[in-house]
Amino acid sequence: IFPLCYNIIVKPDLGYAIQTDTLGNQENVDHLFSLFKCHNCGECCIKCTDGVYLQPQEVTSLASHLKLTDEAFIKSYCYFKDRILMKIPCVFHKKKRCEVYSIRPKVCRFFPIATNSDSHNIFIYCCPGGIDLMNRLDINSDSPIADGAKTP
Repeated sequence: IFPLCYNIIVKPDLGYAIQTDTLGNQENVDHLFSLFKCHNCGECCIKCTDGVYLQPQEVTSLASHLKLTDEAFIKSYCYFKDRILMKIPCVFHKKKRCEVYSIRPKVCRFFPIATNSDSHNIFIYCCPGGIDLMNRLDINSDSPIADGAKTP
C-alpha cells in the first residue's frame, strides 16, 4: 500500500511519522488522504497541535473575515515560534463546525496529514480519523514497531 515507506515512528499520544525516500512525496500524501475519512469530531480544532501554521496570505484572508488588519489578527489570535502559528483551540471552531471552512488554512485542509520540510516525514496525527487511517495501513498504537524501528 505504501511502497516508498521505509521507517514508521509510532508515537501514540501525538501521532505517527512515516519516513519516505522522497520529501513529502505528493503521491504518498494523496494516497493517504484518499484513505482518510473525517469523523467531524473537531479534535483538529481544539487540541491537535501547539498551533496552526499560517502562511501570510492565510493571515490576510482570516483577518479580513474578522474585519481586522493582519497585525491586529496576529496580535489577538497568533503567536510566534519560528513562524506564525494560530492559537489552539481555534477561534473559528464553533459548535463542532468551522466558521471559515471555505478559506481555512492549508494545514487544516490536509489534517491529519502533514509533511515536514526539514525531513522525509509524513505525519499522521492521532484524531479518530487518523487512527482509522493508520489501521487501514495495518499500523496502530499497539503496533510492535517502536520509535525508530526499521520496517522492510
